[in-house]
Amino acid sequence: MIVARLLSRALQWPSLVLATFVGLALGEAPAATSLVITKALALAPNERVFAYSRVSPDGQYLAYASHVVAPTEGQPKLVQRVVNLAASKVVFSEAGIDGYFATDSRRLVFLSQAGGKSRVAIRNLAAATTTYDVAPSGLGDYFSWGTDGGCPNNC
Repeated sequence: MIVARLLSRALQWPSLVLATFVGLALGEAPAATSLVITKALALAPNERVFAYSRVSPDGQYLAYASHVVAPTEGQPKLVQRVVNLAASKVVFSEAGIDGYFATDSRRLVFLSQAGGKSRVAIRNLAAATTTYDVAPSGLGDYFSWGTDGGCPNNC
């Protein structure tokens, strides 16, 4: 019965189900796991996390977008930030949303809103440079990298 339930869910949780199924087949009980939560960075009093955050493939960085309300302005501004998790330090911050890491963890594609204009941009974290207008912004704001991790103009 348990095996049938696991197999019926295999498409929903493939790695978890496979590990559990193999463990049950070998007569092993599933290992108990514990969740450890570590504070990466305190948010500013005028900052609230907006939607998605992503950890880089190498686990070194966290990218997130937040609403930031300036004391003199009433409207929140969307800001894309990148945090170096080991240092608990913001290493990049710019008006924008929806950052997504390249497979090498050195670059981040996002929708920049710097200067009030939406532009698809790539931030090279290693070089501390940003290349703008790498794709039409009309394509949307959920980005990903091709299988080769390519980038126009070596950004």
